[in-house]
Amino acid sequence: MNSGVIFAVVLINAIIGFLQEAKAANAIECLSRIVTMQTTVRRGRQKERVASERLVPGDIVLLQPGDHVGTDLRLFGVKELHVDEFSITGESVPVVKHPDPLVLNAVLSRNARSTAPKTRSDPGS
Repeated sequence: MNSGVIFAVVLINAIIGFLQEAKAANAIECLSRIVTMQTTVRRGRQKERVASERLVPGDIVLLQPGDHVGTDLRLFGVKELHVDEFSITGESVPVVKHPDPLVLNAVLSRNARSTAPKTRSDPGS
């Protein structure tokens, strides 16, 4: 009798957990479709905000504090650029960057401004 009750409770708990996880996955998928990463670029002499997936080689990317970098960039104008590379390297302290390649998916973590041309596209960037 006791084992039957325990089994029923565990089964009900597993079903509820599965349903909640499915709802959460659906919500995350919906949010990811709504939220797009925007990037400021200079094309010709015009500055414009474009979706990050619409960057092309040769775009001049203007980074602002908090921007996510989803592509390889070569920095050529930097002023106090600190990058949070925790998700890539596990480094807990922001790394100072100089005019060298910027790591994929780095997040600017401090008050910094820099300019960089897009150099190549990676799938999903």
